[in-house]
Amino acid sequence: MLKIKDVVCKAINEVLAEDGRKLESTADETKLSMLGLDSLSMARVIVTLDDECEVAPFTQGGVDVTSIRTLGDLYRAYSLAPVEGAKASTFVEADVVLAADVVPSPVRASGSKEILLTGATGFLGSHLLDELLNQTDAVIHCLVRADDANAALTRVAKSMERRGLPLGDRLRRVRAVVGDVSQPRFGLSTKEYEELASRVGVVHHCAAWINFLYPYATLKPSNVVGTEEALRFACAGRTKEFHYISTLGVFCGLQHARSTVSESTPVGPCGPMALGYEETKWVAEQLVVEARGRGLPVTIYRTPFLTGHSATGAWDATDLYRLMLEGCIQMGAAPDWDHEMAAVPVDCVSRGIIRLSLQESSLGKIFHMSHSAPITWSYFVKQLDSHGYPLRLVPVAEWLRMLFGAIDRREPNALAPVRPLFTPNAEDGKTILDRLARDRVAILGCEQTQAVLAASGVSCPAFTPELLVRYAARAVGEPARRADAG
Repeated sequence: MLKIKDVVCKAINEVLAEDGRKLESTADETKLSMLGLDSLSMARVIVTLDDECEVAPFTQGGVDVTSIRTLGDLYRAYSLAPVEGAKASTFVEADVVLAADVVPSPVRASGSKEILLTGATGFLGSHLLDELLNQTDAVIHCLVRADDANAALTRVAKSMERRGLPLGDRLRRVRAVVGDVSQPRFGLSTKEYEELASRVGVVHHCAAWINFLYPYATLKPSNVVGTEEALRFACAGRTKEFHYISTLGVFCGLQHARSTVSESTPVGPCGPMALGYEETKWVAEQLVVEARGRGLPVTIYRTPFLTGHSATGAWDATDLYRLMLEGCIQMGAAPDWDHEMAAVPVDCVSRGIIRLSLQESSLGKIFHMSHSAPITWSYFVKQLDSHGYPLRLVPVAEWLRMLFGAIDRREPNALAPVRPLFTPNAEDGKTILDRLARDRVAILGCEQTQAVLAASGVSCPAFTPELLVRYAARAVGEPARRADAG
């Protein structure tokens, strides 16, 4: 008989090993959120489990898994009775209730040169840390999950180095705080919490569990509860500035599909077709807005998808667009989507966010960190095809058949680990990627934000053929080709 727990632990260990880590505890209640698995790395775990158990519950409806035990229970249940999963209705609006004790102090923190940054080891978080160190002389406290302070600081340093952002002498201004944003007081002792709250004058809340496969209930502790805890910290002792990293996913209502939304457009209700991740970000932003209404000095930055660094092309290997790029190059074909790429280089976003955060006039406002001159997916593909990367646009259905054929034949393809993103849903025939990148995505109008950034001397380079070729070269691990090649 298949031992589901053993299969689950083995699959998780294989993915962790890719990052030089291992599963420290196989206890039933080990929290998946504590393992540092994003949506794409978790998808690799799911692909393994789908193959071993010969079921695919994540593509059949919403489920709630938070631990090794519940993940195992899910696959055990589907293995015993593989039926169509019924998607439970989640009334996320009911969670838009900010705790009564999250109230800013009448005493405002001023003159403090110490900042708390959550999510510092993530893709955007690392670049925010880089810009905070470049644009300020502040001490940056990074809240990090780790066994001890040394391990936490090492984790921060390695995440920076891996992305081409070495700390060097700047390390002296970085403090690693061992904690978890989803825990009361971040998991700190009362003394540690109060001391940190007394030192910090500004909070940058970037931490979030980005996972396009998991339902709302699973992501809620990290993304909703974590945001409320960060808001509570901003109100502890002296009132601190609160800078919140949101997402275009808050416009997940169907009324915004394929439309342009400005910084002043109401987000409206959460759409019934929203992904769990989008739902958590929608609720979290509502809590931030409520805190702003109670007097907390808040600034919100909504981000689209992020591409690699505009100068180096450095791009996380697990980023969705990067995997799409690599997988398409491996097949020599790309889906014929003509949608606008809601994407912007990560360094442009981080530079703009920190520049805006340093302006008193930004408080209380919402900014859209999108590109002023976006391109379409088809333009991206055609430019690469013209500059040394043979790619042809094919109908989506044909491309999916090519992709699944390559995966079934065990041909090397970067998209194999994230197969669930391309599997049609049993209810409506849509894939997760359809929802993320084609049918429902709103376009972030950014005229107001661009005007402020331009006045501040911040601009974002165009998606030139040179930049697109640089991305392709980094995606496939080769020296960048000249954009005028061929």
